[in-house]
Amino acid sequence: MYYFYYTKNWTCGIFMILLVLTGCKNKEQTSGYRLIHQQGNAFGTTYHIAYEHKHSIAKQKWDEIIMQMNACFSTYDTESLISRINQGKITDTIKDDSFIEVFKIAKELYQKTDGYFDPTVGKLVNFWNFGSEKIKKKDSLTLLKIIDNIGFDKININDKRILETQTEDIYLDFNAHAKGHAVDVFANYLESQNIHNFLVEIGGEIRTKGRKTISSTPWKVGLEDPNFDGTQSYTKVLVLEGKAMATSGSYRKYKIDSTSKQRYTHIINAHLKHPIASNMLSVSVINEKCSYADGYATALMGMGFEKTKKWASQHTDIPIYCMVWEDEHLETYSFNNFKKYMLNNKQKP
Repeated sequence: MYYFYYTKNWTCGIFMILLVLTGCKNKEQTSGYRLIHQQGNAFGTTYHIAYEHKHSIAKQKWDEIIMQMNACFSTYDTESLISRINQGKITDTIKDDSFIEVFKIAKELYQKTDGYFDPTVGKLVNFWNFGSEKIKKKDSLTLLKIIDNIGFDKININDKRILETQTEDIYLDFNAHAKGHAVDVFANYLESQNIHNFLVEIGGEIRTKGRKTISSTPWKVGLEDPNFDGTQSYTKVLVLEGKAMATSGSYRKYKIDSTSKQRYTHIINAHLKHPIASNMLSVSVINEKCSYADGYATALMGMGFEKTKKWASQHTDIPIYCMVWEDEHLETYSFNNFKKYMLNNKQKP
């Protein structure tokens, strides 16, 4: 899942993927090309970029992209485009191309996941104490009113870019795939500069192209172990070439019921309208674009493991990797040839 434009207490809370840059020294070649590393802060987390070129891109350009995306999608900025839509200040023409693109991707994700990916559940996240806003009145009537305004099928943008809604109090939040979209925007900019060997990572979401030609090695990333104590370690290493990967997890942000001792994930089940007790600790998805990988990963976490297995069998073109807590120990499962990207393939087929 994804947290865009926020504070560091982002909803997903999962730096599930660690960038592995070992052996990536800036070697000057006779051609003048070198491996360049850039990093900074974005959307309440950090970004890391590695690419091969003669000259580095000014950090100002990355800051400019981040500012533009925050101005469009930040639910923390009351003057952003999405905030003004949620406040009812914009009810007609949507002129921002980036918003239209992210909206269309969200529609596709909503349809392909049978509604488990739903950008209108933001107020439910707050109601169940996982969001950034506090809801003072938490009774059944408040919950029912929130539920009445949930459903991405209740909102659309027609060909003239006119926003059409079936409810007056709908609340949009694209955090579940906008960080992945930001990765794609960074990657697209690199390609526009004739840079075709790169790795982009924002808050654990990754997209690569080509390889490190200077050292003749592919891009490698580590998949983080689900440690409940806050420490970071990884035992799985993947090779990504021209692919994107995103991970959603529940082991860093969850609640435990004081009576049943069940662990509830912070990701809302869009069908049940509440958090679910789930033994799935994380799910990673590989796709061509990071926005799709990000959205799918969030939706699958909301489904739970059993429904994820069924969904994976129906979408065999999407590689998926799950970490599941079973009988007091960790089990891992790969679907749709995910393991072909792994250097150490000890997980169950």
